[in-house]
Amino acid sequence: MEIAARALSPGVNDPFTAIACIDWLGAALGELERRRPPCEWLFDEKGAARVHLDPLRFEDYLRSAFGQLRRYVAADPNALRSALATLEAVARGAVHERNRALVEAEHGHLQDQGEGS
Repeated sequence: MEIAARALSPGVNDPFTAIACIDWLGAALGELERRRPPCEWLFDEKGAARVHLDPLRFEDYLRSAFGQLRRYVAADPNALRSALATLEAVARGAVHERNRALVEAEHGHLQDQGEGS
């Protein structure tokens, strides 16, 4: 995400690097989406819950990747098209309905911000 944001900065202006990063972020999100949600508890050998965890979830990764990139991507037409297409692909391949809805919502936020730029 950081590399994509820097690539889209006015001083660098390298949308093709940003697009490559967006592709990699989309591939990673697609892979994460297909995994089982992380366990929130660790159990001892007798099955008693011992440690409560606060794992990162799919929506945390989605927000970290595309939510933070949104304003940078929205300002560049090529990066915007790429990010929207990437989010569409992740949504199409989603196996968890909740995650699909989250990706579609992020797509809508990005599209709205892109139209406002």
